[in-house]
Amino acid sequence: MDAGKLAQIKGEGELRFAKAGLTLVGCYAVLLILSMVPFGVFTGMGRILIHMPPVVNGIFRITFQCLISMFLIGPLTVGMKKGMLNLKESEDITGCLFYAFDSTRYMKIVRGLVLYTLIGVVMSVLNFIDEILPIKLFYVPVIFMSFAIAFIQVFMLCFVEYLVAEDHDISPVDACTNSINLMNGHKKDLWNFILLYLKEILICIVTCGLGLFYYVPKYQCGFTCFYEHLKENSDT
Repeated sequence: MDAGKLAQIKGEGELRFAKAGLTLVGCYAVLLILSMVPFGVFTGMGRILIHMPPVVNGIFRITFQCLISMFLIGPLTVGMKKGMLNLKESEDITGCLFYAFDSTRYMKIVRGLVLYTLIGVVMSVLNFIDEILPIKLFYVPVIFMSFAIAFIQVFMLCFVEYLVAEDHDISPVDACTNSINLMNGHKKDLWNFILLYLKEILICIVTCGLGLFYYVPKYQCGFTCFYEHLKENSDT
């Protein structure tokens, strides 16, 4: 995919963001707040957890993170993806954030995200093992595995949430497999596409993260167009 095509996809994303930018920014802010509340509660429990044995503390922490990611953050993110997909046809994305919480599809969506969520939990487990060992034998492997997991999530499983948003009956294996197949031969294209947003990334850094509320939804709109482009080409 040449630079001109990537720039065109970015432009399509900006047009999509212009349709409902303020709504998306608000949804992203709500998503962040709802995601942070459980971890704030967990932090508040620190006085109790600090008196637990390290192994019990670690198991509780990993289990908590897994449950929150699987049953709250994951479904909320799927709702955001659904809203960005809907912007192709309509400007009305009211309620998109809570799309996954309908009783008829909530557990199906949770099931579809299981493998994607568990891959992220692996890194927490490795960090926990490294913490409880007196000698940091796992220091280098943890760093290596962290980069490996980040690579898998960003460049191979990046479309799982879109696939689940489009088809909540999809199995977790198919969601991961289809995402990997879509990204086959396009990892360099995605890297070059991310670089198109370098200015926005720098603004987010300079503003100490405040720019995230505006530029993350804007980037996600472009990324949604990138996904649709790959999907349309794979179908033809």
